[in-house]
Amino acid sequence: MHELTVHADLLSIRDIGPWLREVAGDAVAADALESFAMKCELAVQELAVNIVTHGYDGEAGPDDHITLAGTTVDGAVQVVITDRAKEYRPDEQAAPAADEPQVHGYGLMIVRQLTRRFDHERVDGVNTTTLEFPLPGGQP
Repeated sequence: MHELTVHADLLSIRDIGPWLREVAGDAVAADALESFAMKCELAVQELAVNIVTHGYDGEAGPDDHITLAGTTVDGAVQVVITDRAKEYRPDEQAAPAADEPQVHGYGLMIVRQLTRRFDHERVDGVNTTTLEFPLPGGQP
């Protein structure tokens, strides 16, 4: 299990990319690592940016953090993201309409397309989001 805690600001979430490469490196062959890690990073960064900009309204206090835990389960890399930002409900967010240009709303659509699992729950003031990325080539 790999864990990472970052402050809930846009500068700090840059640490997520290298951390994801470490997590994925435990399960993915070297020749497939970069493309797999980039896919994971795109989805996780989308959610982290949403947490910072919408959950904390871009004004996180000194004790506001995002915690990530990563491991390999059932042929996938699993990333669990927790935060104490305000509640959000990803299932209530409509996908962008193909015929209506818009600036926002694509992040969750991207996450759904890149993952085999995207679950969210809020318990006792904590948002917990679980993502699973299937390993390339059916690796165990």
